[in-house]
Amino acid sequence: FVTDPWIKFNLAIESGDMTIAKETALSMNRRDAWRVLADTASKYGDMQLGQLANSKANNLSGLAHQCLLTGNMNTLQALVDKSKDSNFQMQYSLFTGDVARRLQILVDANQLPLAHALAMSNDMTDVAEEILAKMDPEVAERCASRKVGPALKAPSAEAITENWPLLPVQETYFARMLKEPGLMDYVPETGATQGGAWGDDDDDLFGEPGDAEDGDAAPAARPVATAGAWDDDDLDIDIDIDGPTTSSQPVASGAGFVLPREGESYHKHWTNTSHLAAHHIAAGAFDSAIDLLKRQIDLCDAKPLSKPFMGIWAAANASMPSFGIMPSHSFALATRPSDDDMSAKHSPLVPRMLAQLTERINGGYDAVTERRFEDAIGIFQSVMHNCLLCIVDDRKELSQLQGLIGICKEYIFAASMEVYRKTVTDAGNVVELAAYFTHCNLQNPHLVLSLRQAMTLAYKQKCFATAIILARRVLDYDPDMETSTRARKIIAAGEKEGGKDAIKLDYSDRNPFQLCVVDRVPMYRGTVEPVKCSFCFAVSKPQHAGKTCPICEIAKLGGEGAGMINGTFQLN
Repeated sequence: FVTDPWIKFNLAIESGDMTIAKETALSMNRRDAWRVLADTASKYGDMQLGQLANSKANNLSGLAHQCLLTGNMNTLQALVDKSKDSNFQMQYSLFTGDVARRLQILVDANQLPLAHALAMSNDMTDVAEEILAKMDPEVAERCASRKVGPALKAPSAEAITENWPLLPVQETYFARMLKEPGLMDYVPETGATQGGAWGDDDDDLFGEPGDAEDGDAAPAARPVATAGAWDDDDLDIDIDIDGPTTSSQPVASGAGFVLPREGESYHKHWTNTSHLAAHHIAAGAFDSAIDLLKRQIDLCDAKPLSKPFMGIWAAANASMPSFGIMPSHSFALATRPSDDDMSAKHSPLVPRMLAQLTERINGGYDAVTERRFEDAIGIFQSVMHNCLLCIVDDRKELSQLQGLIGICKEYIFAASMEVYRKTVTDAGNVVELAAYFTHCNLQNPHLVLSLRQAMTLAYKQKCFATAIILARRVLDYDPDMETSTRARKIIAAGEKEGGKDAIKLDYSDRNPFQLCVVDRVPMYRGTVEPVKCSFCFAVSKPQHAGKTCPICEIAKLGGEGAGMINGTFQLN
């Protein structure tokens, strides 16, 4: 039923039929096929076939390993002689006891101290003296003074040429079909006439009479409908047909084999049932996780989320090393359901990050205090991106998570505005940006620092009216003695100078406004209808709709989404 040799080979490997696998590998003569056959044959204990496959694949390492397992030192020595790889020769000459070859390799590699120690440990004094003569005098003196013990003699190995006890392999349905290609072909029952039953329906298709000798065709009788005509078919049936009977005889093995249904893996269950992006990431289904985020927050750029994605996947999956040449075993880490609902499916063991993210916010606060604004932007953006994928258990935690996103939004915008201010040369714009900074929703200590900076800059540029407004706002927060003294001095000096701005500023604290995160200018109430980011809810002018939000850098300004989902309780 299979004609492609590579597919036939793989089916034979999966079903454990080494005979068909060997025949197919011989017909293809592909190195990758021989390597697969060598590994599979060794797993089943067919060492002879494994050695043949490794030799066909020119896999000296695999062949040498099998020689060690079977104790065939003569063949191993031949492989060492054949190989041109010094690492291979050095490693396997340890098992064959070829001291001379190891000495030559070490000398060629200019590892003279090691070569001297090897010669002394094998009682080769003459060779050791020759090696000492090639060294520097100081190195030779140290090597000669070092005491070297005798080398241990490796025990002799007895070669085993027969195969190991082969593992029993149950013949599968695919293996039987490989041996019997016509197993799936339909064979009609004995005595059945070819096309007989199908041809009966064509006899009276156009009303021809059944008797070919009758010259006149009699019109077909029209059926007469009677009451209950459909029900009459069920009455007085007298047909002699043997019904199905139960037999005590076993079913023949040639009747076929129904493959059992494959169980659902953790990863497949998580992607099929969960609406949380973190669960899809834990299952390794990054594409479906991105699709979920597109529907929830109108995600437009997933590149900044690569590090959180990999962190969640690594936390929910583990790899256990195996023995020998067997590959490592990877498996998913799942939670244990409660004792009251042990029939529930397990969810991925994704770490709860809310407390950790709250702690990382303090690092951002410290960076702002120390005026490391670029570092602060990186910290707050990292916290914001992890909040998107953080899993919470109730609405109280969800409210805390949304609060963290709001804090990050304000601090990212404030810090970016301060970084941008350092590149501005216009004096009026510098004062405006410093004043706008004070309208971000920051912690009180940071607001006091920003107000102190803004009132000082405004006073230096002779914007006395603005400086007086900012200084009075400073006093509202009851700052330290030094700051309050400076604020009172600025108020007094500004009023003495007439309380007017020497530069016309686009700033008014009397008319409420929101700041555009793209242009960094105020949008006064009633003048424009701002659009919001679909994730962090940063605002901007309507003409920037569709652009990537500069605050979170992952969602669109003016985008539409169903809303962030961080817990299963949101779906109830």
